[in-house]
Amino acid sequence: MGKTLEQEKKDKLAHDLQYVKGVGPQRFRLLGRLGVQTIEELLHYYPRRYEDRSQRVEISQAPDEEKCLIVGTVESVRLIRVRRGPSILRVAVSDGTGECHGMWFNSQYLEKAFASGEEISFYGKAHRKGKVLQMSHPEYERIREPDGRRVHTRRIVPIYSLTQDLTQRSLRNLQYQLLVDVLPDVEDPLPTGVRKHHELENRRFCLKEIHFPSSVENLDKAYQRLVFDEFLATQIALFVKKRSAQTQSAAYRDKAVSFNEFKALLPFEPTDDQKKVSEEIAEDLKAGCPMRRLLQGEVGSGKTTVAAFALWATTEAGFQGAIMVPTEILAQQHYFTLSRLLSPAGISVGLLTQGQSEEERTKTLEDLKEGSCQIVVGTHALIQDRVQFQNLKMVVIDEQHKFGVFQRQFLEKKGVKTHVLVMTATPIPQTLTMTLYGDMDLSVMNERPSGRGQIKTVWFSGEKRPAVYDFIQKELEKKKQAYVVYPAVHSLEKSRLQAATTAVTKLRRAFRNARVEVLHGQMKPEVKKAVMTAFSKNEIQVLVATTVIEVGIDVPNASVMVIENAEQFGLSQLHQLRGRIGRGKHDSTCVLISDAESSIAQERLQVFSQLESGFDVAEEDLKLRGPGDLVGHRQHGIPQLRIGDLIRDVSILEKARREAFRIVEEDPKLVSLTYRGLKREIQGRFGDRVF
Repeated sequence: MGKTLEQEKKDKLAHDLQYVKGVGPQRFRLLGRLGVQTIEELLHYYPRRYEDRSQRVEISQAPDEEKCLIVGTVESVRLIRVRRGPSILRVAVSDGTGECHGMWFNSQYLEKAFASGEEISFYGKAHRKGKVLQMSHPEYERIREPDGRRVHTRRIVPIYSLTQDLTQRSLRNLQYQLLVDVLPDVEDPLPTGVRKHHELENRRFCLKEIHFPSSVENLDKAYQRLVFDEFLATQIALFVKKRSAQTQSAAYRDKAVSFNEFKALLPFEPTDDQKKVSEEIAEDLKAGCPMRRLLQGEVGSGKTTVAAFALWATTEAGFQGAIMVPTEILAQQHYFTLSRLLSPAGISVGLLTQGQSEEERTKTLEDLKEGSCQIVVGTHALIQDRVQFQNLKMVVIDEQHKFGVFQRQFLEKKGVKTHVLVMTATPIPQTLTMTLYGDMDLSVMNERPSGRGQIKTVWFSGEKRPAVYDFIQKELEKKKQAYVVYPAVHSLEKSRLQAATTAVTKLRRAFRNARVEVLHGQMKPEVKKAVMTAFSKNEIQVLVATTVIEVGIDVPNASVMVIENAEQFGLSQLHQLRGRIGRGKHDSTCVLISDAESSIAQERLQVFSQLESGFDVAEEDLKLRGPGDLVGHRQHGIPQLRIGDLIRDVSILEKARREAFRIVEEDPKLVSLTYRGLKREIQGRFGDRVF
């Protein structure tokens, strides 16, 4: 059976660019560096910005030290050879009001590109030298190309991200030729009704205008449509995934679990947030389908208590639960916390990490397989093939941003139709939550347990370090403890970064009456455990560390956090580190030390010093660093956004989200003819795993 016209068009767009006229093997390799290998990928390789070259200026009126467009006739072409310096190609252009010299260094090959009497344009930064205007390495174009190609003078011009040896001019010419050749083959995946309802232009118009805008208004229309398409595909994929999970049976018992029963095990009064989120989880467990819940908890808000409730409820139903954490230190802390809390109820808790002895690991593995270990706390060791459960039903992932989505799925698949609770103390902005976790229900905890002191944040330059040490000494005299955090483990030659292993000697001299020890990720597990145990018992007063203490460290007696080279950390990471103090009843102080010279770095530290809420910090971090840095897009299995911006385009995201929900409610698998093109588009971006 022959291919349909529709399939032939789709196949054409999927062709390798190598076989497109004007590309060839060398340029194909250059485009590959940009992640562009097919015709369709190049069509969706959008400009990063635009330059308005629609208005020419007379040479006599060209502004000095500013970019401008001039058009004139080539008067002369001269290659000036210098014995010991670079050769200079000078092209003189006149428009009747003055003369402009285009200057190229070591560019002899360009000499044949210009001919006297041709009308040509220069675009670049103008410099006045007497009566003559000069431009160094300007972009140039003939006003009338001999082969009839469209030129990009006197219009809004696209500027693309490039790689070495690939020029704006060559990429623009390739994009234009591609649009001429294949635009008629581009199908619009969006149903006509949806497009008209949201007043969006058709796909062909938008691809043409996004690359070569005919006006600012048309560029905006193209941008609105293409961003909508991108967000719509992502949101439909998430809604389909969520709906698919909801159709599964979780096989929990009919007996409802209550937080009030669990509360009797707690040695403290839970916060209102802890009660609220626990009841949300209890409702999930009665719903008859696997739970998929994201818990965003402010640092120190007591997420572990909520996780303990979810795991307790699982054992009450006769099943096993697992909690996976990113570090051995955090695993050990959760193990002790859960054992202390749940052992009185007759619940067995096990530990599984790489740092254990083979004998300890073997015992835990046997207990999990036969079911005598009801709850296990572990690191990545939990996803190894040798780990088998008797009846795993609850998976808790703590500090989700430290894991990839596939690691989570490996653990889920060790059970059947498992419930999943994902927790993070790195608050995620609403726009990012919708994009990355749209398939999950959301719970938020802002409330800190009562009786805790306030945290003050200050920022000093390095010259204030002696005063900071005096402050630490006064806190030590009050029997308090301190963290001093460094961005590096070891000193590197020519690096300005402070390092933990070299700083510990200096700090021991500064605090002679205190025990000062170092903690970093390259130490053996048993050594890290011993250091943290000693610090928690106040046998160590000053802990010199790297970001290994970023999560899961709970020492209420620590009242000072000093962060050296603070400009090296993201705002959310600074907030996590700050969260290691303020866990007791006394007030605490976080000190940022930085000699950063850049105004951006200084602004970041100033902003952070004034922010207390993790959600405010996350919003600022998103603005300053972008979503890829904040949570790692690629680790979540979601492609980088090609054109949309999660901050600027939040209104489009919300509109696309509402439309995605409506479509999935109407046609959960997008099987109707109406949504066939949209389904193909989503499968092209996410593969077949969505449907």
